[in-house]
Amino acid sequence: GEGINIVLNSLSDDFIPQSFSVLARGGTFLEIGKRAVWTHEQVERQFPDLSYYIYDLTDLLLSDPDLIPNMLRMLLAHFAAGEIVPPPIQTFPLESAVDAFRYMARARHIGKLVITQSPAQFSQFHADATYLVTGGLGGLGLKVAEWMVDEGAVNLVLVGRREPSDEALSVIERLEAKGAQLMIAQADISDYQQVAALLADIAADMSPLHGVIHAAGVLADGALVQQDWSRFEQVLTPKIGGAWNLHVLTKGLPLDFFVLFSSGSSVLGSAGQGNYAAANAFLDGLAHYRTAHGLPGLSINWGAWSEVGMAASLSAAQQQRMQAQGIRMISPDQGVQILGNVMRDPLSQVTVIAADKHYWQSAEISDNPTPLLKNLLVTHATLEPVQAENGVSPREHIMNAPLEEQSELLRDFLHKQVAAVIGASTDSLDVAIPMSNLGIDSLMAVEIRNRLDKHLNLNVAVASILEGPSILKLTQQLQDQLNGEPEGGTLEAVAEYGDESDWEEGEL
Repeated sequence: GEGINIVLNSLSDDFIPQSFSVLARGGTFLEIGKRAVWTHEQVERQFPDLSYYIYDLTDLLLSDPDLIPNMLRMLLAHFAAGEIVPPPIQTFPLESAVDAFRYMARARHIGKLVITQSPAQFSQFHADATYLVTGGLGGLGLKVAEWMVDEGAVNLVLVGRREPSDEALSVIERLEAKGAQLMIAQADISDYQQVAALLADIAADMSPLHGVIHAAGVLADGALVQQDWSRFEQVLTPKIGGAWNLHVLTKGLPLDFFVLFSSGSSVLGSAGQGNYAAANAFLDGLAHYRTAHGLPGLSINWGAWSEVGMAASLSAAQQQRMQAQGIRMISPDQGVQILGNVMRDPLSQVTVIAADKHYWQSAEISDNPTPLLKNLLVTHATLEPVQAENGVSPREHIMNAPLEEQSELLRDFLHKQVAAVIGASTDSLDVAIPMSNLGIDSLMAVEIRNRLDKHLNLNVAVASILEGPSILKLTQQLQDQLNGEPEGGTLEAVAEYGDESDWEEGEL
């Protein structure tokens, strides 16, 4: 009969004074509700002996994003230990949602009412079902098709925009020798009418369609200043258009799986691939959208595969750069094994990247770690900054040297960075040759710019690197910046979009 000490309130309207009424003298009212919240003045007038606090959980999450996750982890540990137990739960299947709301309206239950859904979950391939693979005539799609046949699939539809290559025909013959029934379809998956016609052909000539793997995609890399709508359209069309057509035209079918081959670029970012990251981010969103509506959906943010796929076509120098950045290649056999594992889990999105853990935990990238990875990396406080041989940063090492030696030290540093980026030795790299003759592309230019910014705190326009100055000429530009002299390319916006007079005249 004395009342209680604390009320944590999320109710509104007439329930608010009711909640106040059960508090003991000197009690505390914690308000986390959003509607009809009382002001401090209202409480002071009616309940002057109570403490009143309003909490906006959104503000808390923004100001201290680690607070709620840490609380949840702590609570999960208590639940796992049996120290706290959830309130009573009564479940209703999604099909009985109306009954659940009627039951809740009577307000006679204790605890929580939970609506459950059981989305279709893949368990195995069936001989009497058909499965569609877009990008199915490329190396990656064919590897997936081979794995599916080995796992029990018989009826496959392999879709590509072009005729099968000799290599593809060889794989197709091998699959047919194993008993597979294949439909080879030339179609633009981003064309709604073509996809509709393809699905009509499947319905007429093959077993019912029970699964989709959307592995089609193209690249059109370039630094942001090089990107235009045509580059975006080239990349977005097969990814987004194809995925949406397949979603719309199959959502009424009893699919066991709907797998989208996305990319790690949409999760971690990738220099020079803004268009590709955007396209794959749409696939991630579509997978979540489908599962929220009770449809199967899984987006896999793949890292680089060896032998097959886009990364396999990279030059030796480009692959060496990936290695230097801590990225390893997923072998095709590893890839399909992982594919099978994640398809059997109730996931909407999963990232699969082969990486060198020690590199990703190093100071080389952990000065400003990707937020998503910060809990996987050694904390910044435990890491030493990148240092030169004498124990100071590269910039300090150069600036502390006599003036006549600075240029040589700067040139040597730049020489090593350019060599590392292009995958060459410094002995084979002539500092007087224009960098445009070294095969430097936009991605390499971005990496060189980032290294100079990170280690020397110097701002160099990507466009000025792509213009192809020699290492000697770029050294002089950097020397001017170190000495505080004005330099035309210091502001990247000036180099890429014009000078200040253009801005003043409003021509840009």
